[in-house]
Amino acid sequence: MVNFQLLLIDGLVLSVIVGTIVVTSFIKRPRIWIRDFPDDIGEMAQPMTAQEKSLALKVGLSTVAVMLGTLAISTVRFGFEGGFWLAVLHAYLLFQFFNVVDVAIDWAALALIDPADPPIPGTAGAPGWSNYAYHAIASIKGVFLGIPIAMLAASLGWLYWGFVSL
Repeated sequence: MVNFQLLLIDGLVLSVIVGTIVVTSFIKRPRIWIRDFPDDIGEMAQPMTAQEKSLALKVGLSTVAVMLGTLAISTVRFGFEGGFWLAVLHAYLLFQFFNVVDVAIDWAALALIDPADPPIPGTAGAPGWSNYAYHAIASIKGVFLGIPIAMLAASLGWLYWGFVSL
């Protein structure tokens, strides 16, 4: 059985933690997110420096680690009494909770960014600064990406749960 209270609580925790990482890093270093915007923005911007590429990798890996860890912890909190696949469903629904929040963050950023004076130099006037559909399509990709992520998170949770149960 799905535990909606746990999904809501852990979904909010996941969203606050990962959302804070994304928003803060975008505010401080928007260029590290160039790959997450429509191609026209990336084409107009100067290529990322080696330092920016390194930071983008560090922030990206940290974000994935925090997300997987949070999903795995929530899966352990949910438990495996209903079986592994129910725990995968829990992790998947939790991931989709954040997927919706992520689209809201992206759309809020687009609404707040002035396309004539964007945070990434050299991209003024890029149509991508108003491309809400791009982020909606990315969220649809997240529907499918959530499957292996949920399976991995539930597997990590199951390994921990099994180890603690010994």
